[in-house]
Amino acid sequence: FFFVPLIDPAMFCCSRQSADRNHVKAGGLLAVQQVLNDHKALQGTNGQTGTTEQLFEKAKLAYHIGRYHDMAKAMKELAKLNHHLTEVQRDLLSVACDEIVKSRRSARNAMHALWQKNRNGSALAGKYLDELNTELQEWCLEVLNLLDDLVCSDAECKVFYNKMRGDYNRYLAEISTGAQRDEFVSQVKKAYEFVLLSRLTATHPLRLEVALHYSVFCYEILGDTGKACKLAKEAFDDAFEQLETLKEDSYPETTLIMQHLRDNLTRWTSKYEDW
Repeated sequence: FFFVPLIDPAMFCCSRQSADRNHVKAGGLLAVQQVLNDHKALQGTNGQTGTTEQLFEKAKLAYHIGRYHDMAKAMKELAKLNHHLTEVQRDLLSVACDEIVKSRRSARNAMHALWQKNRNGSALAGKYLDELNTELQEWCLEVLNLLDDLVCSDAECKVFYNKMRGDYNRYLAEISTGAQRDEFVSQVKKAYEFVLLSRLTATHPLRLEVALHYSVFCYEILGDTGKACKLAKEAFDDAFEQLETLKEDSYPETTLIMQHLRDNLTRWTSKYEDW
């Protein structure tokens, strides 16, 4: 396997929770910070109404102080007023929603672990877990409904929103059962495969992130080790072949995700020799 330089493999773990905790937000936090530091970009709100401009400014302020619920509220309101979001606005919406879902998934998963250790214990634990599942489900469905109302004017926008659709259906599939789970799984596959079949370069961070998420989903949620290995290996190999054409500013993000893919593939193939 190719060794990605300047990255400590000890930093990474292959579990779903660790991957989510360490994963790189393609077009997310790094992109938002870069744009917010650009004064000219901050002034790029021409054509917006006073209301949408105020919501946009409030979302940026909330981002700077880590008030992600306020940030999400402002961006949701903006999206309802203007269904054609700019690239910066899409990034702000994505970061805000992801920060909220991250905290809710973390709490839900921690509660689920406690409940599994002592299923014969207090009924309150099971009831609380149900409440956390409902809270997480409601938020994911709210984000998905919002995405359905947004309008794309270019291919990159469609890829971005499909990546988000795949992520939020994935979160729902993790906590669902039966026919409902099957539907969420179907939507995950549809959204992620749309991104992987797009014209994004093999080294594009968003494409690699989707390959990472999709492969972990196949391995841990669907139990399909063969497909997980195939997705991870193809994404890694294709990106490796194009590393020489990679722009310097994209190198750290791209190679970081490649490291995740390589580490997962190494672990999975050791358990599945005939893939």
